[in-house]
Amino acid sequence: MKVKDIMNKSIVAANSDADIKDITKMMSDFDIGFIPIMEDDNFLGVVTDRDIALNLGNDDITDIMSCPIVTISKDSSLEDALKTMASYKVKRLMIEEDGKIIGVISLSDIIKNIDFNTKYIKEIYEDRIDITNEIDLPKVEVDAFEL
Repeated sequence: MKVKDIMNKSIVAANSDADIKDITKMMSDFDIGFIPIMEDDNFLGVVTDRDIALNLGNDDITDIMSCPIVTISKDSSLEDALKTMASYKVKRLMIEEDGKIIGVISLSDIIKNIDFNTKYIKEIYEDRIDITNEIDLPKVEVDAFEL
């Protein structure tokens, strides 16, 4: 299966002069956690919900966006998409054709559509897994859980 078979062709993007309030409203309205940032029909970078959470108090979107954008060809395999995500530690890729962005694919899209090798998923989250493994957390047993 190829990236083009499951990519999302609708890209919700914001202008580089948007502020955090605009971006978070778009994320809420479209139920997404990733907004590409554009200027003059060019993609400059992307902002994720995590970028916003880690940069509270900074309203300049161009200060917190990640760039350059990580892209992959529409004719790439889903395995290649997973490898690219793992290499860059990202959960979304912009899809390109002839140097032009034509869509986006997320880790969730791939998981829904492929029998995948969890090795790549682990690599995407590797930094978080390593940090957790270094902390000696106490073991707690729970007999019952009530709400």
